[in-house]
This record gives sequence, structure tokens and C-alpha cells, in this order.
Amino acid sequence: MSFFKSEKKPVYFMTKDFGEELSKKSILVLSPEFYWTKKANLNVKYVFDAAKMAPSIFDGILPAGNYKYKVFKLDKNEFIFIAFDIKHILYDLEHIGIDLKMVEKIYTAQSELLNKDVFLKVNDKYAIVSDKGVITYIPLKLLNTEAQIDAKGVLKDKKLSSNYIYSKSFQKLHVSSKETNLILWFLMVLVSVLLINTLKIQKERNFLTEEKNSLIQKYHIPTTSFQIKSMQKELSSIDLKQNTLKENIKYLGKFKLSKEEFFDLLSYENSKLKFVIKFSNNKREEKFKKYIAKKLKILKTGKIKAGYLVEVSL
Repeated sequence: MSFFKSEKKPVYFMTKDFGEELSKKSILVLSPEFYWTKKANLNVKYVFDAAKMAPSIFDGILPAGNYKYKVFKLDKNEFIFIAFDIKHILYDLEHIGIDLKMVEKIYTAQSELLNKDVFLKVNDKYAIVSDKGVITYIPLKLLNTEAQIDAKGVLKDKKLSSNYIYSKSFQKLHVSSKETNLILWFLMVLVSVLLINTLKIQKERNFLTEEKNSLIQKYHIPTTSFQIKSMQKELSSIDLKQNTLKENIKYLGKFKLSKEEFFDLLSYENSKLKFVIKFSNNKREEKFKKYIAKKLKILKTGKIKAGYLVEVSL
């Protein structure tokens, strides 16, 4: 199991008169009360080109704040723009009684209901209306047709997109648990290894560049000399090995350890990664072994005094 994988979290449609209490880690989908939306026709094809124009689209409309933007394409040259100030949104959520510790991710209704031209009932008084990409939050009494579909039910069954505007996982990194300490430990090892090797490679590359220029000038050697190409190929191979090491350390870090379990040793030499883990029981050792075998070639496993030894080939 990955560090970041967990059971499905409840999803709530959030309005400024939300009256429930979050009892567990939850995902919020915000009504348009919390952000600004604008539709525009532009002479561009792609979302990333339209995104460059977002500040000018909202120029003179937004109150003071630190805004970020999301852009969604509706038609050939038609785009929906969202402007939001996440600090202001979090302040509003706290003001209506939301415990931010219970908020895992925050989405906008605009991103999750973009292609649904329907009336969705939020509560006994209000509904959200999606019309040609524009979503509004209005009183039920203003609708000619009563909203029969419940927004909460739609969101419960919907697979949410990747267009969240806030994620607790990327806001803070606390060092209050074994799990997070292990992540930090892996990151420190990874950064140290990559930094040392990057500096070494950069130094070697600079030296080779100087030597190449000197030899070319002194002996009139063509820039595509066999020796220079061979050295460059060797350095590229080192880069590839480092990237492989980084990816495999990340894969190891995704195996969830209990509070009593921890890594006791990690070493890397001659394309072999060796590590020792303290496990709580034999079943956990077997589970970890199966997990490793999915991606890496196991060279050796066994118990030693320090714990459970595993050696893999990269």
C-alpha cells in the first residue's frame, strides 16, 4: 500500500450556509460563492494559451487578493475561466465552522460539473444550475423547474478530476509520525545522493568541455571526435543510473510501514540496492517481498540480527 493511498473519502458540496460537521477527512466541492467565473471567446486553440490571458480576463473585476486561475475549454474558441484566492477561501470555510484539519482536497463545482447541463438540488432552498458551461448557485424559487437530482448524490458517485485547487498533502509536511519521518529520510538520502553525483558530473562535464575546446584549438580536431562522444555517452549512462535509483527509492517509499516498523540500513553499490527493515512479524516480511518483486529483481533476502535484509538489482 502506498503512503498516499487510503479509503475513499466523503465528498461534500460546500456552500456558505453549510451546516454539517466534518467527522473525518473529507473532500469539498465549492459552490460558485467562493470564486469568480467568466466565459470568454478567444482566438486561441489551446488551454495553456488561454491561461496566459486569465489575469487580463478578470482585470478590473476582482477585489484585492492573491489570485490563481483555472481554465477549461468548452468549444473551439470558447473557454471558462476561474479565479480564486485560496487563503480567502480557507478563511471563509473556517468562518462557517469547517475544521480545516478535516479537509483533504478542495475542488470547484465548475471543474467537476462542467459538462452537466442540469439542475442539481443542494438543499431545500438552493440549487446549482449548469448552463452551457457556466455554473450558478441560485434559490429554488427562481427556477421554473424544480431540481430533482441531488448534488450530493451526483458527487458521491462521480470520479473527481485532477483539477483540485487545494490539497492538504502538499501544503505542509509535519514531522509528527513514523510515516512522515520515513518520507523525509528517503528524501534526504535521495537529495544527498543526487546532489553529490550531479556536482561530480557537472564538474567532469565542465572539465571535458574545456579539454575539448583546448584540443580542438591546438590540434584542429573536429568537434565530433570519437573520444568526446565516448565520454559524453558514459556520462549519459551515469545520469540514467541515477534516475533509475531515484525512481526505485520512491517506489520503496510507497510501502506503508506501521509505527513499529522502520528502515535500519540503505546502501547502493554496483547497481545493487541493499536495505534492512525492522518488521513486526513474518507476514509483513512476505508482503514486503511480494511488493518489491513487482518492480525489482530480488537478489537476496533473509533475516539478520538488524532485521530483514533485502538486496535488489537496479
